[in-house]
Amino acid sequence: MQWWCTASSEPWSWAWTPYPGIWLSVAVVAGLYVRTWRRHRPGRPLTAAERRMPWWFASGVGLLWLVTDWPIGALGAGYLASMHMLQFMVYTLIAAPLVMIGIPSWFLDGARAKRWWPSFATLSKPVVAGITFNVVLLSTHSPFVVDLARANQLGSFAMDVVWLAAGMILWLPLLNPAHELRHPSLAVQALYLFLASGVFPMLPGAFLVFADFPMYATFELSPPVGGLDPAVDQQIAGLIMKVGNIPILWPVLGVLFFRWAMKDEESTPPRPAPEVPIPVTE
Repeated sequence: MQWWCTASSEPWSWAWTPYPGIWLSVAVVAGLYVRTWRRHRPGRPLTAAERRMPWWFASGVGLLWLVTDWPIGALGAGYLASMHMLQFMVYTLIAAPLVMIGIPSWFLDGARAKRWWPSFATLSKPVVAGITFNVVLLSTHSPFVVDLARANQLGSFAMDVVWLAAGMILWLPLLNPAHELRHPSLAVQALYLFLASGVFPMLPGAFLVFADFPMYATFELSPPVGGLDPAVDQQIAGLIMKVGNIPILWPVLGVLFFRWAMKDEESTPPRPAPEVPIPVTE
């Protein structure tokens, strides 16, 4: 039985295929979240934002399930490079921040005394987080890693987990559940996000678009889906990496810059009223 989506030499069929390993993973994540919520819930009324957090978390996990399970997961694991890239974008730019928003700060109350906490704090710094994310981006889209990992269930599972971890690392400077580890400057947050997830991913995306030949044996040699040529499929994948972040990234940047402008305006002291000369009467 196939527990996880992986590359296959079988012709693509729209017949539904079960992947119980994916269902079990989703159930485990949801169960751990509910257990942690109940164990660490503070003895005070929850704020409106805290009451919405389970819905944000459920939305993120639901999206992970959608793009990991059949059919998107199966297509991305062994048939279409474009679906492979779509999975990566959803994992890192949509599902990961939704999961982060859904984690309350009191989940980490007992973690600050752990030995790994300083490493977590270092990982939350924009430069470290940005470099880590882009190293994962480049390595998990190299032909060697893709062809090696997608060839078996364990490798395909590991790639999906690494993608989610990289996405959460990307958003740590902005959405860290430990609020004290978020970068204090909204302007720096916006610049960091623009560079880390907007500018640098354009380089490998352009390489995929303008490559003269298919780079991934997994997708080049797979049975065709809908008559899509592997070279065209790779170009679509490159375009997704280059511009697929625009509908997500630019609204977030707009919100950050708006908040920064409002905060700067509130911190600017009002100008004193000009002195009006008082006429002297004799």
